[in-house]
Amino acid sequence: MKQLFIILFFLGSNTILSAQKVQDITNKYFRYDPFQSSFSFFIKHMTEDPALKEKNISKITDSTLYFFEGIYKSHSPFSFKAEKTKVILAERLQPDDSTGISRSILLYQLAGYPPKGIDGEKIIQDEYRRFCRKYKNDFPDIKPKKFENTNQAYGEICDFWLNSLSFPPVTVAWSSNKDKTDNVFVVTVRFIVVENMAYLPISSDSP
Repeated sequence: MKQLFIILFFLGSNTILSAQKVQDITNKYFRYDPFQSSFSFFIKHMTEDPALKEKNISKITDSTLYFFEGIYKSHSPFSFKAEKTKVILAERLQPDDSTGISRSILLYQLAGYPPKGIDGEKIIQDEYRRFCRKYKNDFPDIKPKKFENTNQAYGEICDFWLNSLSFPPVTVAWSSNKDKTDNVFVVTVRFIVVENMAYLPISSDSP
């Protein structure tokens, strides 16, 4: 946590409190927190976690960015008992900012899968609403959006924004397919890495 506080020292107090909430979320949902150690230490321990099965990793090459995923059978940090929990760490390129500089963002994602059927869909809807109620006042801006088909919602997504950032550091979502056989609740945290440390940057467009 020390390095996160150092990086955020020059931000306003409200932004610092919101950034601390980002770390609260990583601590609650993820087995490994990228903000608590060097990034290489975090990667090593996450990818070598003996509780993680069905691992898939693609390292950086000339044509691909970093990608890692795995399945937990026992890690279920939700209010429901997940049949499986998937963790993903994926690098994505962010569009050039006003300086013409592009940078990569790390997407750290946890997906919980409840039982199939209408009950499973209700479980993830309730989990989504619970998450939004808990954290909506901790961020200066939230942007929810429903995905609907003939007035029937099949998913919702909500971005939690910090004014100083050019991307939402947190996103939560639920989705279900037509026959309710693929219900999922997803928490995504975004950050960048500089000099082997993960942090939330100040946008170059910030005042």
